[in-house]
Amino acid sequence: MRSVSSRAPVRMDKRFETCFAPAERASDEMVRDEVADILKQDWVRQVYDSLDEILMILNEQRQLVFANRPLQALLGLETLDAVYGKRPGEVLHCQYADNETGGCGTSRHCRQCGAVNAILASRHSNAREVRECHIIQKGTSEALTLRVVASPLILHDHHFTILAIQDISDHHRRRVLERIFFHDIMNTAVGLRGLSMLLAMAEPGEMDDLQRRISIGTDELVRELESQRNLNAVENKEYNPEFTDTSVKTVLDELEALYRDHPETTKRNLVILFPPEDIPFKTDPALLFRVLSNMTKNALEATPSEGTVTVSGVADSDTVYFKVNNPGVMPEAVQLQIFQRAFSTKGPSRGLGTYSMKLISERYLGGWISFASNEEMGTTFIAAYPRHLNPDDLAVPAGEVAPEQAPSESAGQRALSVMLAEDNKVNALVGSRMIEEIGHTCVTAPDGQAVLDMLRDTPVDVILMDVQMPRMDGLAATQAIRNQSIKQPYIIGLTADASTEARDHCLNAGMNDYLTKPINPEKLRDTLKRVP
Repeated sequence: MRSVSSRAPVRMDKRFETCFAPAERASDEMVRDEVADILKQDWVRQVYDSLDEILMILNEQRQLVFANRPLQALLGLETLDAVYGKRPGEVLHCQYADNETGGCGTSRHCRQCGAVNAILASRHSNAREVRECHIIQKGTSEALTLRVVASPLILHDHHFTILAIQDISDHHRRRVLERIFFHDIMNTAVGLRGLSMLLAMAEPGEMDDLQRRISIGTDELVRELESQRNLNAVENKEYNPEFTDTSVKTVLDELEALYRDHPETTKRNLVILFPPEDIPFKTDPALLFRVLSNMTKNALEATPSEGTVTVSGVADSDTVYFKVNNPGVMPEAVQLQIFQRAFSTKGPSRGLGTYSMKLISERYLGGWISFASNEEMGTTFIAAYPRHLNPDDLAVPAGEVAPEQAPSESAGQRALSVMLAEDNKVNALVGSRMIEEIGHTCVTAPDGQAVLDMLRDTPVDVILMDVQMPRMDGLAATQAIRNQSIKQPYIIGLTADASTEARDHCLNAGMNDYLTKPINPEKLRDTLKRVP
């Protein structure tokens, strides 16, 4: 076999064009020789296979000529023969790897790629280079945040690059959520505390306005918390979508209400254009609202004082289109990264807006997101969704329908005796009032042990059981009730966790149904209708 030092020439193909890194590739014969030569070095495999992180060796054309077992395990391959000669983005299924005939490293988007830049910088400096690389995988929309380290390697007087790859997606996700919690959510909470202090000192004529502002701020805080919870479930493929009938006017009305007194509209104009006739369609309203509110907020933040943001909703026979326009123009570097999970124009570890818009639209709502940005028309984001959605056609994970989505078993609404198990006194007060407003009676219990004690003397039709409580949690209390020889109540689990795992824990413990907190009055009403 020919040694690497007597290489076949690099294949030059005029069809290969590039917008960034060199497009030329080594011939298949040359790659085979490089692979064989490296595999002769016993120390290479012994050392690199002992590491947990992924390691690749790339030739001068950035093609894979060696990788260790962690990459083989990640790809689920018995051998690496199928990936030799490919470039890193092609191996990891980057959605931009095939944008140009030259492959990975040659598209406009590759200019912002941490891996390509690390490889090129290492070759230029002949030194170790460290970057973050953000990949959205083709076909799945999975987002990876990688720490890549490129280092030079010389074998037989020929130059290679060692590329070490560490998946830091979970670390980055936690970092972003912590930033959101401690900055954005804390700001809202501090604002609410300030309004409460003003309310205590207010004159009678000021109280109505302060109470209104407190209500708006509280709704915004809860909405943001719910939104982040839902996004976490979406990313983990644990979200159970709730498809219901709605309309373009309903969606735009809710958006208008949100931004009527929003800080971002204080010095900017928000114009919402309603269609001449309302347009019905089916979707998950909570997820759709997250997408549209993010689109609108981003547009407002990008608009100068006194500028105008326009939101509209239109449709053709099959598709609903929501458009958000602002007068600004995004720099090319921003346009190339706009849907990356880790990217934000607000700074490091800030926000998941545009990434979440794309992820939710494609994975859960059967739609797509696009944008155009130029001097003539400014920047317009378009979110498009099917009018006649069949949820069974979506590639939504975990195809089980959440219990609260099941058809109602009881058409009527009889008066029920309800026990609310909730250790938070404020939540217990609000929840019991909500239950009574629906037309049922309610008693409260502060924990699971109290539920068991009260059931001996106070049998009830339904228990709304908080999962996390002191002394005895809701899961243990449910299991204890199911083991007793008593009239068995209908048990509805209450938890702030929106994942399928949390739902399964409730059902496996013996609960009949499941609701996420904070409790939505309409969902509560519909769930109680199913009590036999």
